[in-house]
Amino acid sequence: AGSFTTFDGVARNYIVRLTSSGGVDGTFTNPALITVPGGAIRSVSLHGSGDVLVGGLFRGASSSPFRHSVARLSSTGVVDSGFNVGHGAQAGSNTSVAGDVLSIASMPNGKVAIGGSFGGFNGSTARSKFLVLNSDGSVDTGRYPFVPNSDVRAVVAASDNSVIFGGDFFQLSTFTI
Repeated sequence: AGSFTTFDGVARNYIVRLTSSGGVDGTFTNPALITVPGGAIRSVSLHGSGDVLVGGLFRGASSSPFRHSVARLSSTGVVDSGFNVGHGAQAGSNTSVAGDVLSIASMPNGKVAIGGSFGGFNGSTARSKFLVLNSDGSVDTGRYPFVPNSDVRAVVAASDNSVIFGGDFFQLSTFTI
């Protein structure tokens, strides 16, 4: 994953799957992710039975241009429309500007933890920089009632569904759920 739009002469928007011999795997299609200046896929995590979670800076899928910066792809690279993050990660209160997801982790219970420099998610600025998504892409509002004061750069999910995260923050601000 990265900021490329071609790999070894083959069109690929930010992500490619390679075969064991190092060639481009033609069974993994070029996901319909809309590239943006300075954009990239910054984090990849395997999810479930072959699905691929991607986080980064991109402007959604071509079929739904406001699903910013987080997506679930099928094992063949197709954007999963059943994982609906709404507007997704945004840069502050402006839902038309993508926010940056720097890390993404698949949790054993099917949920997804994300961290980054995003200023809001799906139209709300109440949660930024770190949150957990339900398996359908909606925000899990029942856990982690805090907001880091700076970027979250690494997120790891443990086998007990707890989350370990780190980054540039030195304070967590709490809010009432």
